[in-house]
Amino acid sequence: MPPNLKRMFIRTDRCTGCRLCELICAIMKTMSCDLNRASVKIHSDKPEHYVPRVCLQCGTALCIDACTIKFAMSRDEKTGAVIVDHAKCDGCGKCVITCSFSAIRQVSDAEVSICDLCSGDPACVKYCPTGAILYMEPEEMRKKITNEALIRFEKCIAATM
Repeated sequence: MPPNLKRMFIRTDRCTGCRLCELICAIMKTMSCDLNRASVKIHSDKPEHYVPRVCLQCGTALCIDACTIKFAMSRDEKTGAVIVDHAKCDGCGKCVITCSFSAIRQVSDAEVSICDLCSGDPACVKYCPTGAILYMEPEEMRKKITNEALIRFEKCIAATM
């Protein structure tokens, strides 16, 4: 995947577990409020610690390599998103097992769900009230994190004076 393509970034320090990202994803993709149908899922391994799980569009997408059906999984040339062709996918689940981030889900015996980046304008990013899910170029994200760290550092220094 070209390095300048936008990617999803997760800010676990900002997620409140409101699940609005799941709801908007389910509505946008399936026209239902069934959170089980959403491609983004909120996981919590302990109280007050929430982690949005969404496809991070790995550079080397092992899920595509694991798929045994020719062209059932591919990469969108415009966004770099891993795309499932549901007409070809048999729902075997090999991509689900291969994903290191638990970002691909088995929705039914014949269907898997993966984030397709909403064709380059992810709804979960737009509607996240805390900015826990971001969609930007890696260099832009690096600068954002660096700037935020500097601001926190300056506040700490000012507080000690």
